[in-house]
Amino acid sequence: RLLLVALLLFGRTLSAGETCDVVLPDGSELAEPYSGECKDGIAHGVGTYTYRFKQKGLLGSKTISMKVSGTFMDGLPVGKTVTVDSQGTRYEGQ
Repeated sequence: RLLLVALLLFGRTLSAGETCDVVLPDGSELAEPYSGECKDGIAHGVGTYTYRFKQKGLLGSKTISMKVSGTFMDGLPVGKTVTVDSQGTRYEGQ
């Protein structure tokens, strides 16, 4: 019973070939698909995904990647998450 309750509350882990949607920041695109728990085709539970975006600067633009790991609800990160950028800088927060 406990497993059934956990699956209903937190979703289930994706099987091979399945996809799960996440809500991305404006102007970004998915670089690596979401991997983790999913509910009704939307990230829900513990998981990870990577997105990328172009950052404009004085010398042109460069592509930045951000890997997000943590708990998700309705496709958005909630609670404590860890984000690591393409240079390896780690950000922890809520």
